[in-house]
Amino acid sequence: MRAPLTEVLQSDRLLVCDGAMGTELYRRGIFLNQSFEGLNLHQPKLVSAVHEAYVQAGAEVIATNTFACHRFKLAAHGLDSNTSELAYKGARLARKAAGDGVYVLGSLGPLGIRIEPFGPTSLEEACKVFQEPMRALLDGGVDGILLETFSDLQEIKVAIEAVRALRADLPVIAHMTIGVDGLSPQGTPPAVIAQRLSQWGATVVGLNCSVGPGPILEAVEKMVEVTERPISVQPNAGRPKEVDGRMLYLCSPEYMALYAKRFYRLGVRLVGGCCGTSPEHIKAIREVAGTLSGPRVSFFHGSAVPASPEVEPVAAAEKSRLGKALAEGRFVHAQQIIPPRGASAAKTVQRARMLAEAGVEWLMVGEPSAHSNRMANIPLAALLERETGVETAVIYSCRETPLSRMQAELFGAHALGLRNVVGVTGDPSGMSRPADQIGVQDVDAIGMTNLVRKLNRAEDLGGNAMRAPTRWLVGVGLDMSPADRKRELRRFFWKMDAGAEYALSYPVFDAEAAQRFLDKLRPEIPIILTVVPLTSARLAEQMHNEIPGLSVPATLRKRLAGAEPQDAAAIGVEAALKLVEDLRPRVAGVCVSPHSGSNELALEMVRGVEALIG
Repeated sequence: MRAPLTEVLQSDRLLVCDGAMGTELYRRGIFLNQSFEGLNLHQPKLVSAVHEAYVQAGAEVIATNTFACHRFKLAAHGLDSNTSELAYKGARLARKAAGDGVYVLGSLGPLGIRIEPFGPTSLEEACKVFQEPMRALLDGGVDGILLETFSDLQEIKVAIEAVRALRADLPVIAHMTIGVDGLSPQGTPPAVIAQRLSQWGATVVGLNCSVGPGPILEAVEKMVEVTERPISVQPNAGRPKEVDGRMLYLCSPEYMALYAKRFYRLGVRLVGGCCGTSPEHIKAIREVAGTLSGPRVSFFHGSAVPASPEVEPVAAAEKSRLGKALAEGRFVHAQQIIPPRGASAAKTVQRARMLAEAGVEWLMVGEPSAHSNRMANIPLAALLERETGVETAVIYSCRETPLSRMQAELFGAHALGLRNVVGVTGDPSGMSRPADQIGVQDVDAIGMTNLVRKLNRAEDLGGNAMRAPTRWLVGVGLDMSPADRKRELRRFFWKMDAGAEYALSYPVFDAEAAQRFLDKLRPEIPIILTVVPLTSARLAEQMHNEIPGLSVPATLRKRLAGAEPQDAAAIGVEAALKLVEDLRPRVAGVCVSPHSGSNELALEMVRGVEALIG
C-alpha cells in the first residue's frame, strides 16, 4: 500500500518520474500530426505499452497521456466533444499500468491560445476549460495533477486555481519551461517562476521541456534560493538535431543519470525526462537514485524576489507632439503613408516632404499586407522622421505575431525615437498554419495595448523591472460602421480599459452611420477620423464588396458609376471633404488615406482639409 503522494513529497527521498510519451509514440509509428490523446480510445494497448515500459524501467511516478486534452487543442482533430472521455480513459490506462506501487499524475499542458490580458479568452473561461479534463482525471483515479510546459505565468496561475477549486488538498506539480538563456519564453527568470508558483499554491514547483539538463540545473540553482517547496525537473534529452528528416535527441542515459545526482544535491525531489527521453534514460536515472542517500544541503536563503516598483506612466502630452496636440484639443491633420515596394524609400520621402510643406504635421505609416514586397513600416517611420521632421505614428498589426516578437519590435522602434503607435488586430494572412499554432485572433489589439501599458510602467512581458518606462502614446483601431455594433462597442471599451489613449478609425464613407455609432459610443478618448477619397466606381465597388468592415453608401457608388473617368476623382475628393466637415465636431482629427498615388490628388485633399479646419 503506497503512502499518500503529499506525504512522500515532503520526505527527503528522490522520486523518479517517467520520460517522454510523445517521443515513444512517435518511435512506435504514430505520426506527429495525429492526436496522441485520441490514442487513449483508438489504440489503448499502445498507450498502455509505453506506460508499462516506464514502470518496468523503475519509474515511481508516471503521467497520463492527456497533455493536450482540452477542447481548444482537441478541436483541431475533431475530438473536442470527447474531452472528458479521453481524459478519463487516459487516467484509467495509466492507473492500470501503475499498479499499487506507482503514483499517477494527470498531465495537462497550456491551452494553445492567449488568455487575458494578452488574448480574448477570459480567465473565467480558461478556468472552465482546464476543469473539464481535470474532473475526468480525478474520476479516473490520479494521485495529483501535473501542469507542464507552460510559458505564461498568468495561464499556469489559472490552471493552479482551477485544480484548487476542485480539490484543495490535491498535489499540484507546476512546471514552466525555459530556453537556453534560462528565461521563460516571455522572459521570466527562474527565481520569479519559483516564487510565483509557490505563492499561488503549487505543491511542487519545477521546470520541463525545451532544453537539456544543463540549463535546467543552472535555473534550479536560482529557484532553490527563493522557495522551500519541493522542486521537480523533467529536462529534454538535450536539444534535437535533424538527421535525415528525423529529430534526434543526443543526451545518453548515462549523461541524464549524471545530472540526476546533481539535481539530488540541490534538493530536487522529482526527476524524470521530457522530449527525447526513453525508458532507457529512466532506467539509468533509477539506478543512480537507488544509490543516493543522506541529508541534502538546503540552499533556501529566505530571500524573496523584489517586486517591480510602481512607476507612473508619462503623461500623454509629454510623450509626443501628437499626444500634446490631442491633450490640448487641437484638431489633428494627418496623412497615411503606404510603405514603398522594394528597398528604396526616395519617392516616399519626397512625398512626405511635399505633404509637410503643405501643412501636414503627422504621418500615419501603414503596415504592409502579409506576404507583400513592401518595406517594413517601423524603419520607414524612423527614416521619415529623420529626413522630414514630421512626426509619425506606426500602424502596428498583431497579425500572427508572437507577444515576445511584439515586445522586441516595440523596444526597437522606441530606440529609434518613435513614440506613437496604433495597434490593430489585423487580418489573417490566408496562408495555412499548423492547427496548434497561435494565430491572428489569439493576440489582438487589446492584448497589445495591455503589453504597451506594462512597458509604459517599466515592466516587461516577463514581469521584470525595466530601467526606465517606455513613452508610447498608444492608439487603437475603431470600426465606426461595424456589422456587429455591440461587439465593436464592447471591444472598444476593453481597449480603453487596457490603456488606449486615442483611436484611429477605419475608413469612413457614411457620415450618418458614423454619427449614430458615436452616439452609442460616447468615447472617452480622442478619435481621429480616416477618410479615403474614392477615385473611381471600380474602387468604390471593390471596397464595398471585398473589404470586411467597409461600407460605401449606394448614393456615392451611383454617382461615381455615372461620372466620366476624369470627373470621378473630383467626386471622391468632394465626398471625403464633406465627411470631414460633417464629422469634425465629433472627432479630434482626420487622417487622409488616399488610395491613389497621385501627388496632385494628395495636395488637393490637404488644401481642402486645411481650409475646413482653418
